[in-house]
Amino acid sequence: MTETAQSDELTKSTPVGQARRREILRLASQLFRDMGYHSATMDKIAEIAGIAKPTLYHYFRSKEEILFNIHLLYITPLIESQTRRVEEGASSTRVAYEVIYEHLNVIVESPGMLQSFIEHQRELSDERRAEMRANRKTYRRLVEESFRRDVELGVIPPCDTRTVAFSLFGMCNWASRAHSRLTADEVESLATELWQLFVFGTSGANRDTMRPEDF
Repeated sequence: MTETAQSDELTKSTPVGQARRREILRLASQLFRDMGYHSATMDKIAEIAGIAKPTLYHYFRSKEEILFNIHLLYITPLIESQTRRVEEGASSTRVAYEVIYEHLNVIVESPGMLQSFIEHQRELSDERRAEMRANRKTYRRLVEESFRRDVELGVIPPCDTRTVAFSLFGMCNWASRAHSRLTADEVESLATELWQLFVFGTSGANRDTMRPEDF
């Protein structure tokens, strides 16, 4: 490994470097959302991050690498959280709430991350798009597993778990568009409202009185 490559790896691997990488990704995702992927140059990303362009290249070699890492920063915690819920045997009803809550938190903590990736994922190389699809499939199957388990236990009626998972993700994705300026104080109430609609529908007799903590 060359001295430059060693320096790059050190920059990325230290706690400060990791925090800086996350901050660059957060700022870049907002830039992609606001001005579009093609208009957002590496010069502009370096400018809003408050660093020199050569320094930016210590963290990310290209704009495409930034876009792919936005995906990783978004999807990796979701996979880890859902893996934990599956291992703990959390109810599918509770899983639905936590999935919604986590997606809404992404909107607050990293504005534009979900939206920018959804809109610009086609810009990735075939190899990275394949990895992205594999990650999303892993997450979907983990969510399906929670619903499949409850079907087998007789907790919920039989259903197509794949359709259920996609419906849940669709609600989350559209929420990211409709509530792109969501604040931290609004996350819990909106997550509960969306959860009530998802679990009990628009005509559920006791929908408004049900709470995630009951499950």
